[in-house]
Amino acid sequence: MIQHFQKLLKEYEEATYLPIAMADISFTFPEDCLYPCLSVKIEGFGLINPLEGRTVATLPEVHLALYQGASIVYHEAVVIESYNGAYFCRTHLLRLFNLRNEAKKNDQELLQLLYKTYTNSLYGKLAQGIRERRMFNTREGNTKKLPKSPITNSYYASMTTGLIRAALSSILVALDELIKEGHDYKIISATTDGLLYGIGEAKLSVADTLEMEKLSEKYSSIAEALGSGFKKFRAFHDIDPVLNERLLKFPSIRLLQISHEAWNDPEYIEVKHVANAVLNVKTRGQVGMYVEGDTSICTILAKAGHKVAGDKNEQAQWMMEHYDDEAIEGYEFQRLSSIQDIISDTNPIDDLVSVTEKRKISLDYDYKRYPINATDTAPHKDVNHFRKYRQSADYLRRLNQRASIDAVDYKFQLAKQNVRKTGSNSEFCIRHILRALLQGVKPFERPQLSYSRLATILREEKVTVSKIKHSKDSVFTPNMISDTSGNRAFIRKVLRKLGYQSKTNFKEFLELLLHKKISNPEDVRYLD
Repeated sequence: MIQHFQKLLKEYEEATYLPIAMADISFTFPEDCLYPCLSVKIEGFGLINPLEGRTVATLPEVHLALYQGASIVYHEAVVIESYNGAYFCRTHLLRLFNLRNEAKKNDQELLQLLYKTYTNSLYGKLAQGIRERRMFNTREGNTKKLPKSPITNSYYASMTTGLIRAALSSILVALDELIKEGHDYKIISATTDGLLYGIGEAKLSVADTLEMEKLSEKYSSIAEALGSGFKKFRAFHDIDPVLNERLLKFPSIRLLQISHEAWNDPEYIEVKHVANAVLNVKTRGQVGMYVEGDTSICTILAKAGHKVAGDKNEQAQWMMEHYDDEAIEGYEFQRLSSIQDIISDTNPIDDLVSVTEKRKISLDYDYKRYPINATDTAPHKDVNHFRKYRQSADYLRRLNQRASIDAVDYKFQLAKQNVRKTGSNSEFCIRHILRALLQGVKPFERPQLSYSRLATILREEKVTVSKIKHSKDSVFTPNMISDTSGNRAFIRKVLRKLGYQSKTNFKEFLELLLHKKISNPEDVRYLD
């Protein structure tokens, strides 16, 4: 079956329909690959796309991985040989597709959402019961395992999501290629079946994306239109012909194009939102604004699971304000009582009413990719690399501290170097200063003092002869002290006690001892 799978891989380049084929594989992408296309599921965290690992992937995903230079080892493959490209529920889906498009054209937002939900529920029934999930049973008053539906089919479900993941990854790969060729693009976020990317305003403005003739019939400005919910966009291939042309060399994209053309729909990629300022918080957490002079209109809002009161602009303002919180704050929101609330014997609620609930605000980055600076990320090497980052973030949040990229990177680097941070900040600092001093790590020089004299000088810092002897033989690891004003002041005080002088406020010593912030590695305040 593996040989049959590999044969289909060669034929996929010219495929006009999607074969049902998937494989259990181990993979390794090149180290410089920024957007590996193969997903690995981690229980409790969802999917991540590391540089190496093991997964079950569909034919479109494996084909793209090979295009990206991945090394693949096949363990097992499944191919449904009797499948000849016949469509499942084609007539039914086409009818729903047309009804939803008609609702969109007539600006019937509620109706088009209804048809969207109805269409998506078909996939839900295809995938129902494949992965264990428990649901509340109102008749019995307890949770039960959700059974398979009459049409559950793991092959159809896998190929559906696999093709979309491959198509989305194809867009990321295409954008990455264009960026490397000098085009002014910026990848911001991607998840499930959509992505957010930027184009330099010198090349494309917000006005260039909109159907300005229709806009001018009703509105006097772009800000007024977007503030009123105007969503008439030009076709994607007209807005971004450069990316569109590049995409059509990818077979998964071409299959999407073929399927849409079969339904007389030329737009295989739909433009849904536009903004000229974006705050990217985490997966499913973005705020996009259209800014024109003193006017700011929220046009993109993904709230990362938070239930926020107010209109769209007020919710966006709430997100942006709490994004900069120094500590983890709590908030209250209103929800309708659930069936469990109503039928519970221990709950006073006996009707569908508004219920106040409290939660912690969670606007920290989710680390499905790891940060390399204030704005850019890279794929994790493997699942373990991801877990260490998440463990660092979870540790900070358990202490009610924000899991900022600097704080998490610091915890991660400590763990990576097997450095335990015990005792107070000053005790941690003095241990590393003593190790560097006694081992003569530049710019330190080995002391000419006796251990007892050195202990006397640093008596205030609780240094003993025993600690000095231990420091001489302990491993010194540079850049392990957190870069805070308190630690900088403490290090300078100790250096002066040891007789060191510096015209640069001990810059060279701080560069050896302090952990460099990835958000701004140049912002070490040597002169504070």
